[in-house]
Formats: sequence, structure tokens, C-alpha cells
Amino acid sequence: MVATIDTLKMFERLKGADLSERAAKEISEIFREIVEGRLVTKKDLDESLLLTERRLESSIEKTRQGLESSIEKTKQGLESSIEKTKQGLESSIEKVRHELKDEIHKSKSELELKMEAIRVEIEKSKSDTIKWVAAMMAAQAGVIAAVIKLIGLFGK
Repeated sequence: MVATIDTLKMFERLKGADLSERAAKEISEIFREIVEGRLVTKKDLDESLLLTERRLESSIEKTRQGLESSIEKTKQGLESSIEKTKQGLESSIEKVRHELKDEIHKSKSELELKMEAIRVEIEKSKSDTIKWVAAMMAAQAGVIAAVIKLIGLFGK
């Protein structure tokens, strides 16, 4: 739809307002040029709206892509950080595992040494006990022999 202005009607009104024919014609032409050159038509608005929608869609798409890129970078950064943390934890766990194995081995060795010392002590005690029992038996045999001799001396 093209905007038009009835320049003939305007010309007649200006002439009726005591303007010269030339001035009325010039003013009517100026209004016509202004209306045709500067007023926006519905078609112009529709085209402008369509262009604005396309620009907005393009801007939204660029923003979406930027956000996706930013999210992907953040995701990769987090994954990298998680992987580094995981590796650090695995390394720490392995270190603790080795320390525990060493400590268990050390404790086991110390325990075995203590057990061996106790065995030696028990063997020594057995030997001392056997010697003591043998000495007591010899002493008792001597006492019995002395008692028998004494009884034999008194019994005669």
C-alpha cells in the first residue's frame, strides 16, 4: 500500500486561503514529496519487522553458540580438573598402600623376632626347669640314702 496525498484538494484549499496559484502548487508538491519519501508504509514496516526478526534470530543463534562453546569449555575444564584430582588421589592412595604394606611387614618382622625371643626364653626355662628337677631328684636321692643309712645305723 503506497501512501498518497490528495495534492489537488490541498492545492484548492491553499488557493482558497488567498495564496497564489504558484505558492499553493509548490506547497502541495512539497507535502507530496514528504509523504511519498518519508512516511512508512505497511509493507515497509513488515519488511523492517522481518529484517529485525532475522537479526534477532541471528543474534540469538550467535548467543546460543557462544553459550554452548562456553559451557563446553567449562565442561572440559571441569573434566580435566576432576581427572587431575582423581590421579592425585590415586597416587596418594597408592602411596598410603605402600606405606601400610611396609608398616605391616615391619610389624610382622618385629612380631616374629619377639616370638622367637619368647621361644628361646621358653626353651631356656625348660632347660633350667629340667636341671632344677634333676638337681632336686639328686638331692632327694642323697637325703633318702642318708636316711636309709641312719636308719640302718640305728636299727642295728
